[in-house]
Amino acid sequence: FFFNWFFDKIFTGKREERGAIFRLFHTVAFEATLLILTVPMFAYALDLTLWQAFLADIAITLLIMVYTFIFNWAYDLLRLRFVAA
Repeated sequence: FFFNWFFDKIFTGKREERGAIFRLFHTVAFEATLLILTVPMFAYALDLTLWQAFLADIAITLLIMVYTFIFNWAYDLLRLRFVAA
């Protein structure tokens, strides 16, 4: 929530007009932030080194990245339909 709120404050404009490159940038920035925050938690909770936790987190992050890209694009398109109506 906080990341998307902050991101939308920085990058203003019509959300439905954002292209694939911009959406890819948003997705990568979101997942990079999430990765930075979760690797230490993975390492502590699973008693792993930071490197081992990073590798474990990468697999989850790649799956979430695809979901985030699709979800945000679909949300913006559906939001446009409801706001226009």
